[in-house]
Amino acid sequence: MSDKHKDDRSEERLVKCRDRVLTAWACAALLRPDLSPAGKQKLARKILKMAESEDHKLGITPAQAQEIVLSHVQCIAKNCPMLLFSEPLSREINLFFGEVE
Repeated sequence: MSDKHKDDRSEERLVKCRDRVLTAWACAALLRPDLSPAGKQKLARKILKMAESEDHKLGITPAQAQEIVLSHVQCIAKNCPMLLFSEPLSREINLFFGEVE
């Protein structure tokens, strides 16, 4: 491999690394504008660590499934008794997306 090719690859890796760090820093600043610079740096490091993790399985909780469904439900009747089984719904959503084994 030529020195030129090695330099190009090194430069590419450096740019990708810099972009990831800047993105994590921007994310930390947007999520927690109240933090000090040191606090934002700590949060950015946690974001990078989470992004590098092999375990990206977060899953959807029953409460989140309920919120997703209820925010899109509309009933015509004045008193509409809607029964929602959020635990099985969250399990089905997670199975569909491969989040739960």
